This record gives sequence, C-alpha cells and structure tokens, in this order.
Amino acid sequence: MKELVNKKIKVLMASTCLTVAVPAGHAVAQSYGEQSAKASTVDLIVVQARKRDESALEAPVVVSGVSRNVINERGLKGLTDIARVVPQLVIGDASSVSGGAISLRGITSGEQNHFNDQAVTFNFDGAVISRASVQRMALMDLEQVLVYKGPQALFFGKNAYAGVVDIQSANPTDEFEVGASLGYEFVGSEIRGEGYISGPLSDTVGARFAVYGSGLDGYFDNTAPDDPLVGPSDRDLPDHRELASRLTLTFDPSDRFDAVLKLNYQDVESAGTAAGQQLVSCPFGVSQVGGAVDGVGAPCRIDDKVERSDLGPNFKILDSDFGDVPYFEQQQFLGTLTANLEISDTLTLTSVSSIFDSYSEIMDNVNNATAAQFMVPSFQNLDVTEFSQELRLRTDFDSPVNFLLGGYYQHTDFDRVFKVAFRANAPIMLFNDSAKQKGDAYSVFAQATIDITDTLELAGGGRYSYEEKDFSIALAGVPAMTAVPKLDWDNFSPEATITWRPTANLTLFGSYKESFLSGGFNAGSGNLTLDRSFDEQTIKGWEGGVKSILLDGTLAFNVAAYTYDLDGLQILTQAGLDQFVTNAGAATVKGVEADFNWVTPIEGLSLLGAFTYNDAEYDEFVTTCYGGQTISLGCNLQPNGMGVFTAQDLSGSPLHRGPEVNFDGGFSFERSLSSRFVLGLNSNASYSSKYFADATLQPRSLQDEYWLVDAGVRLRDAENGIQIEFIGRNLGDEYYMVRAGDTIITGSGTGTSAGTLSDVNAVISRGRELWLRFSYSI
Repeated sequence: MKELVNKKIKVLMASTCLTVAVPAGHAVAQSYGEQSAKASTVDLIVVQARKRDESALEAPVVVSGVSRNVINERGLKGLTDIARVVPQLVIGDASSVSGGAISLRGITSGEQNHFNDQAVTFNFDGAVISRASVQRMALMDLEQVLVYKGPQALFFGKNAYAGVVDIQSANPTDEFEVGASLGYEFVGSEIRGEGYISGPLSDTVGARFAVYGSGLDGYFDNTAPDDPLVGPSDRDLPDHRELASRLTLTFDPSDRFDAVLKLNYQDVESAGTAAGQQLVSCPFGVSQVGGAVDGVGAPCRIDDKVERSDLGPNFKILDSDFGDVPYFEQQQFLGTLTANLEISDTLTLTSVSSIFDSYSEIMDNVNNATAAQFMVPSFQNLDVTEFSQELRLRTDFDSPVNFLLGGYYQHTDFDRVFKVAFRANAPIMLFNDSAKQKGDAYSVFAQATIDITDTLELAGGGRYSYEEKDFSIALAGVPAMTAVPKLDWDNFSPEATITWRPTANLTLFGSYKESFLSGGFNAGSGNLTLDRSFDEQTIKGWEGGVKSILLDGTLAFNVAAYTYDLDGLQILTQAGLDQFVTNAGAATVKGVEADFNWVTPIEGLSLLGAFTYNDAEYDEFVTTCYGGQTISLGCNLQPNGMGVFTAQDLSGSPLHRGPEVNFDGGFSFERSLSSRFVLGLNSNASYSSKYFADATLQPRSLQDEYWLVDAGVRLRDAENGIQIEFIGRNLGDEYYMVRAGDTIITGSGTGTSAGTLSDVNAVISRGRELWLRFSYSI
C-alpha cells in the first residue's frame, strides 16, 4: 500500500504541495536549498486528513500547509506565527492561564473559560488536543504543519468542529545527522538556539533528540509611572524564557510492524500573560484606572508601549499566593505512541496512545491599572491531564470497496484555582474558589470508499460520540454544591464525499459534513454555585473544490468554495467581573479560497499567492452588552429586576475574529553563486481585512485592516554545511489585536439611557523583528 501511494506521488511530478487555499510561500513543501529550474526537485506534501497517506492533490480536503523549510526560513516559532501565514486562521495569546484565542473562518470558542474545548483542534503527532495552551509551545524541529479547514469530525472527533491544525515533528533519519542554529533578534533583544541529533541506533531502531531554548528581554516599553508601592520593576516586557526538548524513537523490526514513540517537554517562565496587554481605547482619551504619565492618565492606543505596574507587598499579606511581581510559568508534557500492524496483506491495525499533562500558573494585574486603588490582581493555576486511545482498522482489498473502522476514548481531568483581589493600598478578596472537571468521551467511526470507476470515488461514513462531564467546586477551600454538577451529550456526525480524478494532475471533489463540539462548564469568575453549564454547538454544510497541476507540472492552481450552518455557538461574554460562555444561536459561514504556486522559467524563482473571501454572519445572536453600552447604542433587551437592560441583538452582524478578505503573495529565489556558495532570497506580504476582536462587537474592538511584510536573505556554504541569514518579520512594524475586552471596573450605566463607556484592553501582537541567524548541519 505504501509503495502504491509513493508511486502515485512521484507520478504527479508537481512543483508544489498542491493544496487548496494555500498561503503564498507557506504551503510549499519544497527544499529551497535544493530547488532549481527542474520541477522534479520540489516535493509534494503528503497529508493524512483521512488517516491514510495521500498527496494533497489527491485528498478531497481543503488544506493549507507550512513546510519545514518555510518554518525555518521565515523564522516561525509557535502557532501564532503559523497563523500569520495561513489565511483565515487567527491565533493570539490571551491574558489567561488557559492559553489563547483561536479562530478559523471566523469560527471560535470561549477561550478564556479554563475548561472550554477549542473549536479548532490540534493533532500533535497523532494526539488530539483541544487545549489552547498548546499554542504556547515552540514549534521546534518540525517536518510540517497542515491546517485542514472545515469540519473534520469523521477522522478527528468532536473538537475538529472548525478544522484541525496537524503538527508533525521530524522523525529519525536513515543516516547520522546533526543540525543546530543560533539567532539573535535586535528589537526585542531575543536569543534563540536549537539543535538536533538524528540517526539509526541499530538496524531496527532509530532515534532523534531535539532541544530548543530562548530568552527574550522584551519588545514593549513599560511606561507605567514610578510608584513607591507598585513599582514597576521591569521596563522591558514581556520578558520570556523557554526550554523544550523532544525524544523520538522508531522501531521497525519487520515489513508488517512499526512503532513511533515521541516524548515532548516544555518549560516556560515569563513576566505574566498580561505583559503584552494594552489599553487600546478609552472614552476619556486616557485610562480610567491609570496613574499619572507625564501629568495625565495612561494613554490608550495600539503601539509599542504598555502600562504594567507591579502589585506591591500588600496582596501577599491578604493571601500567600499573591506576590509583588507578576509572573507566568508553564510546564507541559506530551507523549505519543503510534503503532502499525499489518495483520495481512489487506488489513492494517493502527493504535495511537497519548498522554498530555499541562500545569500553568499566573499572577498578574488583569485590568491594566497603574493606580494602586484600582488594581485587580488575579492568581490562577490550571492543571490539565488528558489520556486518549484510538484504534483504527484499514482495509486494502483488491475490490472496489474498502473500509476504515475505528474507536476512540479520551479521559480528561481539570483542576483550577482562581483568586481575585482588589486595591493594592487596602486589599480585599473578591473571589477565592477552585473548580474541577472530569470528562470521559467515547466514539466509534467508520468510512467506506467505493471506486465507482477508475477515476470516480464515493466515500461515506460517520462518527457516533458520547461524552459526559462532572463539575465540582470549592469556595475558599470548602467544598460546595453547584446547581448543575453533571451533563452528557451524544451526537452522530455523518460525512459524504465524491471525488473525480480524470487525470493524474486534476482532482475535483464535493463534500457534505457535520460536526459538533460538546458543552461544558464555566470555570471563570462569578458565582460557581449557580448553573455554570453551556450546551453543545453543531455545524453542517457543503464544500467543494478543484486541485490542478498545469504548465507541464510547473503551476499549481486550486480553488474551493464552502457554506456551513452553525447552531448554538459557544461565545465568551463578560458581565462585570464574570466571564462566561453562552450559546449564541445560529450563524452562517460561506466563502471561497484560491491559491497558486508557479515555478517560473527563471532558474530558482517561484511565485506564490493566495486569496480568501469569508462571509461569516450571525443569523440569531442575543448576547450581553458591552461596558457602558446605553439603550440608544443597542443595549435594549432582557431587563433585570431593576429595569436595567442587559442584552443586545447582534443578528445579521459578522462573527468576531472573522476577517472577510485575506490575501497573501510572495516569491522565493535561490541561485548558486559558485560550486560552493548558494544565495537565497524570499519575501511575502499578507493582508487581513478588518474584524472585531470582541464577541460583543463593540465598535472600539474593531481591528482595522493591516498588512504584514516579511523578507529574508541567506548565504549557504554547501561544502561545509554553514548558513548565515538575515530575517525581517513584520517589516512595516504593524501592531494588531486578536482578542479585546472591557477593562474591569471601568465604565458605568450599562443598559440605561446615560452610560459611560468602559476602557477596552487587548493583547497586542509583536511588532518588527530583525533576526540574524547562524546554522550548521552535517
């Protein structure tokens, strides 16, 4: 079977990875260091979107990919960087212990809720992880990152509601290899180093060990005023340290059995998750909770400056978990074991086992106050353990009909402590609680593929899922009862696809898909004794596309269209200090994606481009009002017992974090200067149209359109394996926000005729990066 797949891939002789909606310069699985005018020097990306090896040309799935070489050449580290080069994928950090904000085609979930599953799942070397904390891991020594767009429930389960980010690390090599790189970034004073050693230990055992380390002084200037009580002590933020390692062992004793074990560990320390959070809009032009800066309150604008004070000595007198200086720390472990057994020439059994353990802890000021009397510090820790086991049986009959059958089990344990205080000069405790959630998920799935003719394939199947979750709480360390302590859900998600491959260089496909994301419990601030539950969300719809190779294998052109109906979206909202997930009614997401990749007649030159249009709109959506929103501004629904309105109707409005248009274009050029030296150049420009960064769609959370421009130049000594390169990222020094929200204890009069708008804060992206890097490999 493997030989047949490899033969097909070679026959395609394409110059690119052949994806639909591929960002320029990202999805090309090509070795730029080896590329010439011959298209045969460029490899195809092999995907496992259907749990089998297929070229991206063959797979009837909309997929964008980022190859190992592009990750290295563009200096991409972390999924936030990957999102910059994949249209309609939006990832940003958040001032929360749980991870960050993740959206695909405008579809997201309640990222600030510590117990919430993500609508975009991560498939890390076969382990399905729905925790946003994974996006904080450095993507070291990777083979490729693929993004499967649209629902993927059949093969990846309930968390693949909007799509899958498939992260594949490098495997051991057949021969001994060593590689290392060291880079320095001048703006943030950051140093990064990584390396690997790989090769066979015996005829049947291979090993690869990779390490990564980084230290960042900070790219934001902290302009908080000097204060004898609350500092600040750090003028450069975010101040970040990270160490990570990965051990990979392969065992291949026969033609019928092989196994891969991967063990990942990461340790992070930083100045706090709010170290990059800014006040971006204030109704009075300056902060309502700030101290004096040049005689006025802290300014409110998106730039390279933040205002972040220390917490002072008084909070730790109130509770020993608090301290003087904000911080964040995280340790994560991920282990996966994948084994394949060919029971016979026609039956292959695959087992994927994984364990994921993550501990995160933060102590930070959540409302950007620099005046002691307004400070709202929070201490949070979150301990997550997930175990999963999947078994799959695949047939390879000579008959036109084949099957894939499987079962999946996942157990999750969450343990969270949450404390919030107020006032650095005379502190009081606002919240002191803990919560636990345990979950068990079971599912079975099956797909049948029918070769109607040599060129026409029909595939159909579905996944049945059952999940239950238990929720328990304690207040100030004393166990308490919550109104709804247990819930369960069941769902059947069908999928049907028809694929026509009239030639080896052309694929047309159409699919109908459904998926769901189970509900859960809100573990944020608020009264945990009340009903803290929210329900499942579902999606169903159609997509189709054309994938092609033209001009004698030198041009790849792909286009896809989709339309999906969403129901019960899990949206994070905020009411005062309480942040919680609610179900948002119905929405429609539809659009078109296109890309091209052309290896030009000019030796060593490739041109790439991608365009996406995404129309994501709420059909029905009644949600909370934003801080200070008055009746005339639309806060005119659901009055409380005092006659104050609490909700607004956003039906017909766009989904937040869903830019309507994305564009990406660029080039890659490489030419030998001599028999020894090779010069490489690359540049890309990406565009995002405007989007709202807050679920309430408050106008001041609107992120304007922006461009990001990257470029790089490198010189390689092919004889000695040495390379020096200069990488410029975000050369236009653009700052943008992914998630925004009301600043706590600002604003007033929400739902009345005369209100005062709250300040708005957001975690801001990194600005310009200028890297000098040295690499060595043998």
